[in-house]
Amino acid sequence: MFTGPETNAVYLKLYSAVNDSVRFDVYSASNYEMQYGYNDIGFRVFVNGAEKKTGYVKYLPMMYHDVGGPGHSSPVSEKYYYSSEYDMFTGYACFTMLSDSSAFWFANYNYNDELAADSVFFRVIYTAGRQLSYWDDIYGGNTYCLTLVKPMASVIGSNVFTVILHRTTDDKHFYEVDSAEMRLKTYLETGGSVSSGGLNPVWKGGGMYEGSVNFNKTGTWHVQDTIYYHNNKITKTNPPDFVFTAD
Repeated sequence: MFTGPETNAVYLKLYSAVNDSVRFDVYSASNYEMQYGYNDIGFRVFVNGAEKKTGYVKYLPMMYHDVGGPGHSSPVSEKYYYSSEYDMFTGYACFTMLSDSSAFWFANYNYNDELAADSVFFRVIYTAGRQLSYWDDIYGGNTYCLTLVKPMASVIGSNVFTVILHRTTDDKHFYEVDSAEMRLKTYLETGGSVSSGGLNPVWKGGGMYEGSVNFNKTGTWHVQDTIYYHNNKITKTNPPDFVFTAD
C-alpha cells in the first residue's frame, strides 16, 4: 500500500483507458474520483498485456462546455516518470473546474509518444479543504494558477503551507513557475488580528513552494499570498486568499 507524496492518501485505481494494444490504468491518491484542486495521480501502462516500467506518460485533460466547442485544460505534470517506490508513473494534476451538467472532462493518455488513448470521459468532484486561485496578469500577459497542496485540514498551531504555481497564455498549456518570491499575511477573520511565527514559502522545485502558517487560536483564518516574479508583482491588489478553520 503506497500513499501519495503530498496528499498522504492511498492510491486507488479509478478506471482504465484502453485503445487497441495499450491500456492505461489511472490511479489517484486523493479519493475515489479526481478532485477539484491538487491531486497526486499515477498511471500503470500495459502494452499487449505486458506492464511498462520505463519511459514516460503524458496526460492531457480537457474540459468542454459544448460538444465540438473550444476546450480548456488544467495544470498537470509535463511528464509522468516511473517510480519504483509507487510501482507506477507518478505526478500531479490541479483541476480548476468541477464537472456538472454542462461541463465535461475528457483526457488523452500517451505513452512514450508512441501509443495513446484519447477522449476518455471522467469526473472531477469537490472535497472540503481543496482550494486554488486563478487570475490574469494583464501587464505580463499571463494567467496564473496557484493551487493549495497543504494543509487540506488545518490545526491550531503551526501548519505546513505548500502551494504550486503555474502560468499559461491559452488555458491549455500550463508551465510551472520557479524562483518566485512569496509573502504571506495570516489573519483571523473575526477581529483581524495578524498571526506571527509563520515562514514565507520558498521554492522547492517543480513549481512547488513550502513555508508555514501559525493559527494561534480557534476560528476562521485567511492566508493571503502576494507573489513577485523577476522583481515584478504578479498578484493583484487583493492577492490569492486561502481560508482555513482551526479548532
